[in-house]
Amino acid sequence: MLKFTTSFCICLFLSGCSLSQVLVDEDSDGILNHKDICKQTPLGAQVDRYGCAIDSDKDGVIDLFDICPHTPLTDVVNAQGCTLR
Repeated sequence: MLKFTTSFCICLFLSGCSLSQVLVDEDSDGILNHKDICKQTPLGAQVDRYGCAIDSDKDGVIDLFDICPHTPLTDVVNAQGCTLR
């Protein structure tokens, strides 16, 4: 059974969209489009409540692609999230 929050109902009412149009998750990240800030997260990426891919070590490379997941904040990293030497 679907439960609707007040904010969801207001969003639906103000958007002029049908319920089926609002209940869409185009990037399949588990966050419906009306709440999704990052609309094109890569398939398989873990996301936060806003639909943005998680970057646990804050190096600019999302966890899905980060092969060096625990780089220090001060390190400069390559596209795979590993420290440049």
